[in-house]
Amino acid sequence: MSRFVEEYDAVRKGSGIYIINDEAVLAISGADRFSWLQGMVSSDVRRMENGESTLHACILNNTGHLLSDAILYNVSANDSKLISILPDEGCILMILPAPNVEKISRILERFIIMEDVEIANVTSRIYHVSNQGPESVPYDGYLSFPNDRSGSGGYDLFAEEKNDLTLFGTEISQETQNLLRIEAGIPKYGVDMDERTIPIETNLEATHISLNKGCYVGQEIIARINSRGHTNRRLVGLVVESGEISPGDELISSTNADKDAGTISSTASNSPALQGKTIALATVRNEFAEIGNTLYTKTSGSLCTVHELPFYRNI
Repeated sequence: MSRFVEEYDAVRKGSGIYIINDEAVLAISGADRFSWLQGMVSSDVRRMENGESTLHACILNNTGHLLSDAILYNVSANDSKLISILPDEGCILMILPAPNVEKISRILERFIIMEDVEIANVTSRIYHVSNQGPESVPYDGYLSFPNDRSGSGGYDLFAEEKNDLTLFGTEISQETQNLLRIEAGIPKYGVDMDERTIPIETNLEATHISLNKGCYVGQEIIARINSRGHTNRRLVGLVVESGEISPGDELISSTNADKDAGTISSTASNSPALQGKTIALATVRNEFAEIGNTLYTKTSGSLCTVHELPFYRNI
């Protein structure tokens, strides 16, 4: 059995460990942390006050564009005892793409006026891994929160120092993590989305946006788009039928070769979910995004078919 097959099967059938080294961790504490954060992010943080442990969210600018995606974990006063650097009264852990942490920290700090809120970057003082797969479970001695990074379910785990990773199963390489992410249709900030992106374009509305909460930065634009019904482009899956593709390849349609159809952002070869074919995520204009539509790369003429996301479903 090849190393790739071992890693892939571990996550799809059992349990695998992701070493997280490209994300930052902010600890948001203080008596007003829930109400204050409610106005900062796109998801309904009140759900955490009612006991929900994990929320996915977007941090937007005034025009509704995506400054960063984020994962929020609700650490209770009791759970905070597992990691001595966390506040005794509990906190919210905000997980961000590492390149975004300074930008987002500055923005958040600017919005603290009279609220009892403190923000600390604890990235270098906390050990973060993820246990992915249908057999993944929370572990004693770790802060454990449900988070699916693969399409097969899993948990993000936090500890004060590195422990024996063999508990969690096979270690999963970055290459296999990327394939699993693409099969699950999960966009990555800095790759499939950035500050030019409106989150609805990358299918985040169901998981990252509440349309029923009060005001937050960028809310008016999101509400307007929701009432209008759509954006001009969206993230889709592609299956390569012939040729080769790369991130950044521009797409055209056989029906209108003079008009740009979209751009490929993430690619992975040898997808088991698609019988070993190369698959991709691409942002495509709506008129070319129908399932089954054929698109070509502009420079090489490689043939791709638009495929429903996710490629893989954990049934």
